[in-house]
Amino acid sequence: MVTNLEILSKEMIKPSSPTPHHLRNLQLSLLDQITPSAYIPLIFFYNANQLQSRGLTSEISSVDCNDSGALFVEDQVHTTLSEVIEKPIMEELKQFVPLESNARSAIDKPKTVLLAVQITFFDCGGVAIGVQISHKIADGTSLVTFLNSWAASCRGDDEHMLPPAFEWAKLFPPIDMSCFGFKLPTAKTKEKIVTERFVFDKEKLAKLKQAAASIPGSKGNYPTQVKAVSAFIWSNFRTASNSKKMVTASPTSSH
Repeated sequence: MVTNLEILSKEMIKPSSPTPHHLRNLQLSLLDQITPSAYIPLIFFYNANQLQSRGLTSEISSVDCNDSGALFVEDQVHTTLSEVIEKPIMEELKQFVPLESNARSAIDKPKTVLLAVQITFFDCGGVAIGVQISHKIADGTSLVTFLNSWAASCRGDDEHMLPPAFEWAKLFPPIDMSCFGFKLPTAKTKEKIVTERFVFDKEKLAKLKQAAASIPGSKGNYPTQVKAVSAFIWSNFRTASNSKKMVTASPTSSH
């Protein structure tokens, strides 16, 4: 059980240079307008041996790029990393992200946090990095792309740093929703949510990668563990989905 979480520091990291005036107002797309106000969370856990020593505006149709910065929090937790990841408790994992997952009240304020990062240090030397980004400006894929570019920047690898492209507003222009009486959906906090956890050991991961490499067209290239597991889950999801459709659509026998 995670206890004794101690906040070491909390600050807003400002941009190194101000946003140009012509880029101050970022238009959201219609899809972003109707997206629930929430944060996408992602947590990375690192053992000690894996580490090297060295605001939205009140208008919901745009983002005010006011250089308020990203929230950065440092914590110390007096337990070991293994105690957390071997038998994780979902409610306790929330301690490793800096903002509540349902942050409607925070995101609707003029000076809100669009990006927040929390670094948690364990007594064993391990580290947890929790990242949250506003769903108004990014989805899960965008968050992963940002993290990959952030990692590339830390490595000095400019080749793999991808600049963001905000094109959705051109394809799906925002509209005035007030005349429709539209209200954003809110999370049902009292609803019981069930979470499942699947663990793949080294042997199973090796078999998945080998199976993926043997597929025609793969040219014998071994995928990463993440790609192998994602493909495995998606393949079985499609199979189960198609099976359900076939059962539902099967004609009844006539007499």
